[in-house]
Amino acid sequence: MSFEGDSDELVKERVGDSIRDEEDIRLWERCMAGDRESWETLVDRFGRLVCKTVLDTLKQFSNPSEIDWKDIYQDVFLKLKQKLHQWKRKSTLATYIRAVAYHATIDRIRKQKAVHPETNAATDRADPLNPMIVKELLDLLTPGEYLLISLHFLEGWSLQEIAGLLRKEIGAVYTMKARALAKLRKIHLADG
Repeated sequence: MSFEGDSDELVKERVGDSIRDEEDIRLWERCMAGDRESWETLVDRFGRLVCKTVLDTLKQFSNPSEIDWKDIYQDVFLKLKQKLHQWKRKSTLATYIRAVAYHATIDRIRKQKAVHPETNAATDRADPLNPMIVKELLDLLTPGEYLLISLHFLEGWSLQEIAGLLRKEIGAVYTMKARALAKLRKIHLADG
C-alpha cells in the first residue's frame, strides 16, 4: 500500500492508526454489548489518558491539591459507562474519552468553587482570573473591557447577554473578552 509522496514510515503509521481505530470500534461494540472483560480492557487501555487529562485540566484551571483527582478519575469512567453510546465515531475513541475526562474535571472544579467560593478567591492568587485579582486590575482596562470583564466574571452574565447589552455581535464580544483577558494575564504576570 503506497500513497503518492508519502514515505514508508508515514504509510505504516496510517495503516497502524487504521488498525487501532478498528480495534477501538470492536472494543466499543463489545462494551456496548455489556462485555465486562472488554470494559476492563477499555479502562486499562485509556486509564493513563484519563489520568493525564484530569491532572492537566486541574493544573490549568484549579489548584490540583484542593481536588482529589482520583475521585474525578472514577467519575470519568462512571460517566463513560453512561455515555459510551453517544460516541458517533466522528473522532477517535481516545478523543471522545479525553473530552469526557476534560468535561468531568471542569464540572468538578465548578462544583468545588460553588461549595467553597470564599476559600477559592482568597487562596488561589496564582489564577490571573481570580475575582480578587481581577478587581485589582480592572482599573487598567478600557471602559468597554472593564464592563465586559466585570459583568462576565464578577456578576456571572453570559457573553450572549453582554452582546445584547452592548448591541454587538457575539463574535465581537468573544474577541473583546479574549483581548481583555490577554491584557490581564500580561499585566498580572508582569507584576509576578
